[in-house]
Amino acid sequence: MKKVNITLSKVESAYLAQLSDIVLHADEPTATLEELSHQLSAKYKRPIFLLQNFLTGDFSKANVKSQWAVLNQLANHGEQPNINYINQYPILAEAQQKLQEITPQKLSSAIYFALLLLVYVIVFTIYQIKVLPVFYDLFASVNAELPAYTQLVLGGGSGIILEFALWFIVAVCAGILPWLVKNSIRNCQKLPKYLLFFPTYKVSATAYYHYLWSVYARVYLNTNEDNPLQLASENVPNAKISNDELILLKKAQQMGRLSKQLSQKENELLVKLKSHIKVGEIIINILITIVMLYALSAPIIAMYLPIFQMGAVVS
Repeated sequence: MKKVNITLSKVESAYLAQLSDIVLHADEPTATLEELSHQLSAKYKRPIFLLQNFLTGDFSKANVKSQWAVLNQLANHGEQPNINYINQYPILAEAQQKLQEITPQKLSSAIYFALLLLVYVIVFTIYQIKVLPVFYDLFASVNAELPAYTQLVLGGGSGIILEFALWFIVAVCAGILPWLVKNSIRNCQKLPKYLLFFPTYKVSATAYYHYLWSVYARVYLNTNEDNPLQLASENVPNAKISNDELILLKKAQQMGRLSKQLSQKENELLVKLKSHIKVGEIIINILITIVMLYALSAPIIAMYLPIFQMGAVVS
């Protein structure tokens, strides 16, 4: 039979997550899903079809950002059959929900930056069209040149490139970079490698990968895999787990307390991750403020320099 690939829309993905949460908490998941399939409207048709496949242990059609895809990845590394992993979906869903709670997506910074950029473009354009030509003509009439700083910042060429380069840096730091970090964390995805070059996010990445590692280890433990800690490390190679921690967790596993230890560790890591993200945003905002102060003040200074030197030029 030909394999059918189904790509859900964002709305359908939300329906699938909602269905999965309800069905997998039912005493009879398959029967509950069958009952819902006759009651829900047509917009649930494709999510219901996918969930029916998942409940048979076939995770192959799961969307990349779905926790079912994560479950498929974990099952592929383990020894137990896929059917044993089905009831572990709530663990992954709960972990994702907690990550989403500490990484809200805010548009206020982006709107603030966009308004400042709009003001800058308007002022810069007016000066280029209305003011700068007057100064050029006045200084040329007495065989003088505009101040070098004015020519650099407002006269075109490298000055304009420098100004817009600064605005580009601000745009990346103010909107794109935080959005990429939070979006990856909210979807339990691997963080882009270049984020490790930003110290403010490197510590966040460390706590994030450690958290995923702990969640995956708990999933493997609940599916009765022999080496849950090792399997978790295979799925999250970026997690930096110390040898001492591994020794303690293995001892907890022998005592039947591994699940409790992992749950406690996850709560601690969530607090750390939230703190690291907040500190990172504060540092980024400070750097943004410094760059924006220069980007906004440079044209103003360049505008006033010719006025200050006008007396000397005319005399």
